Formats: sequence, structure tokens, C-alpha cells
Amino acid sequence: MIHNLAAFAPALRRLSERFIRFGSTTGGMVVELSGIGLDGTPLRLRWWLRAEAGDGPQVPVTPAVVLAQRLADGLVKVTGAQPCMGLLTLAQIEAGFENYAIRCGVDTLS
Repeated sequence: MIHNLAAFAPALRRLSERFIRFGSTTGGMVVELSGIGLDGTPLRLRWWLRAEAGDGPQVPVTPAVVLAQRLADGLVKVTGAQPCMGLLTLAQIEAGFENYAIRCGVDTLS
């Protein structure tokens, strides 16, 4: 059993660098959802994201940047500590990807 993974970090980092040449600057993810649509019929959706040109690290930070911009512009009226759920729409987050090689979309599956 490993009690302190941090102690292995330097060695794991050196090991990981041996694999860099096998990677690429493109990454992505897919999320599939299934359930019942608003009309009561079965619904399956697939949300996908593709990040190219090494822009993948922008994916997790973009929502924070977009929210900070909206707060600074006075477009978010809530104050105090609270969960951030519902403060941004998916469209607002996707708009934050405009200056990067990041594309995403939603497909309806049968």
C-alpha cells in the first residue's frame, strides 16, 4: 500500500516524460446522457469536445474566466459564498472557447 503518493511524484514525472513523443496536441472527451425528454419519450444526447493545438488545458479554466468576466461586468448579481451551479450557461462557456482551438457540440442519438 502506498501511504504518500507525493513522494513518488518526481520519479513518476521523469517516467511520464519518456512517453511525450507518443502523444499529440489534440485531446477530447464525450459525455452521453440518456433519459426521458420533455415530451415524455426516451432521449439520448452526446456532448463532445475536441481541443487541438495544445489548447486542452484551457478547458477546465475557461468557465472560471468567463464567470470572473461576467462578475466584473456586473452581469451576475448573486453575492456571498455559494455553489456556482446555474451561474453560467453552456453557451456562455462555449463562447469562452472562441479564441482557442476548442470545438464542442451536442448530438441527439437514436
